[in-house]
Amino acid sequence: FFRELALPYALTAAAIAAWRRRRRELIGWTLGLTAWAAFYAWHAWRVSALIPEDAPSHAASYFHLGGWQFTLGAFQMNYYLLILPLWCTAVFLAVGTAGLLRRGNAFTRRVAAGIGAYLLFFSFVGQDFNTYWGFLVTPLVCFGFARFFFVLRSRRLPAFSP
Repeated sequence: FFRELALPYALTAAAIAAWRRRRRELIGWTLGLTAWAAFYAWHAWRVSALIPEDAPSHAASYFHLGGWQFTLGAFQMNYYLLILPLWCTAVFLAVGTAGLLRRGNAFTRRVAAGIGAYLLFFSFVGQDFNTYWGFLVTPLVCFGFARFFFVLRSRRLPAFSP
C-alpha cells in the first residue's frame, strides 16, 4: 500500500482473479487498489504543495524505455549475480522463468505472472540509479531456478496457465 513498486504485482493478481472468476478476491484487489490510488493522489497533492517552484529535479523522466539493459541490471540485484557478468543474470532469469512456467500450483503461477509483470514494467519505467528495485523481485526468480531442475527431470515442456 505504501510503495508504488507493488503496483505491477497487485494489478497482475487482480487480473488473475478476474481471469479465474474469483469474484471475492477481485473485489478485495479492487478495493485495495482504489484505496491506494486515493491515498497516492492525496499524497501527491500534499507533497506538490511543499515543493518550491525552483526546486531541482531529475532531467530524465521515469518513463524512458530502459529496455533490457535496465531490466537485467534490476534483476542482477542478488549477492552472487552482482559479481558476475550481466549475461549470467540473463541465463538465471531465463532458467528461473522456465522453471516457473511448467504447470504448477497457484503459487508458482502467481510468481511467474509477477515476474512477467516486473519484466514488462522495468522495460519501460526506471532510471539508471533505480536498479535497486530488483531487490523486490529477484528473490522470486530463485523459486523458478530451483524448480527448473525438476522440470528437466520430468522432461515435460513448460506450459503456462494464469
